[in-house]
This record gives sequence, C-alpha cells and structure tokens, in this order.
Amino acid sequence: MTASGFAPFTHDVLRGQVATVTGAGGHIGGAIARRLHQLGATVALVDLRPDRLHALQHELIDRTHVLAGDLTFPAEVQRLTGEVVEHYGRVDIL
Repeated sequence: MTASGFAPFTHDVLRGQVATVTGAGGHIGGAIARRLHQLGATVALVDLRPDRLHALQHELIDRTHVLAGDLTFPAEVQRLTGEVVEHYGRVDIL
C-alpha cells in the first residue's frame, strides 16, 4: 500500500492490453506512452511527426507501432483507428 491507501500498480497490470496514445511525440504524450508500456501495454504511438515517434519506439524497443497522422481530420481518425485494429485486432485504451 502507498500513503494514499492504494496498492501500487504492478509491472504487468496492463499486459495484453492495446493502448493508442495520441500526441506521443510530445512531452506529455510520450510520458503517457512510456508509463503504459512500463505497465505492460502494447502501445500504438500516434503523432504528426514520425521522427519523434521513431525515437520513442527505439527507446521502448518492443510492443509499439508508429502511426503518423493529423487527428484534426475525421478521415485520419478513421484511418489510424483502422490501422491499429488491423495490426493488433482491437483498442483497449485510448
């Protein structure tokens, strides 16, 4: 138990879950992607800048998939969601 009264997350609490993190090339999105990955999730990394995503993918090593796109366009949201589902079969965390 922690001081807050909650049990800390274990390393594999999200094993088998597929997470899509938008803005993964930025500071906040990258931190979220790192934490989800640390907890065992497979992470689809989404951002406008694929160069930043590839650096994060290289850092995380495994259980990642890079998708570049602009989520301000509904067609891009559909395309990216379709790619994640095609690659992993589902999305559990968005």
